[in-house]
Amino acid sequence: MELAYSEERELRPWAKVKTVQPKRVKEEEVRFIVDKVDLAYVPVPLLPQLGEISVLSNGAVFAKGMSLSRLRDGKRLLVPSSHSTHYYLARILTNERWIPTQDEALADARVQEEEGDLSAMWRAKCGDLPIPIKVVVTTRLEQRKALEVKVELRRSASALELEDPLTKEMGLRGRKALQCMLDLCAPLCGRANFILL
Repeated sequence: MELAYSEERELRPWAKVKTVQPKRVKEEEVRFIVDKVDLAYVPVPLLPQLGEISVLSNGAVFAKGMSLSRLRDGKRLLVPSSHSTHYYLARILTNERWIPTQDEALADARVQEEEGDLSAMWRAKCGDLPIPIKVVVTTRLEQRKALEVKVELRRSASALELEDPLTKEMGLRGRKALQCMLDLCAPLCGRANFILL
């Protein structure tokens, strides 16, 4: 089975899952290959664009905080991709029309995964929940197979004793955080159609 990922940290919980073959893709391009691979790490704001999908409640990437720092006047915001949680949270919470860029030289501001102003605004809307960055999705695997993968992933992550920001199991707080992000994003992103496995 192929797993599309874009950051090394996403592979950590999969270290002991022997049935999965990682395939690195740019985060900006992941939406074009979701239906061509078995599993993929997808930024949360992209979920509504994918149609019917299954989301694994394991292996998700969360951030404990988020901050926006301005480098100079302007609207170009340095983010991992134009559909990243970083970009959408900045747009929603600051109510500014940011232009996403992945080019550091062009950026007027940047979003980082650290405690900061966006964290405080997030907590005002969603309470004391972690910020969901990416989840593992499948459009191809049957539910039974996806559940088998989920069990393998949980075992692997548990054996590695991983800490946040990667989850062995999303749990109630993770599920609430995911739902809150999707609700916040709905006016810009649309409504997601998924089952959480």
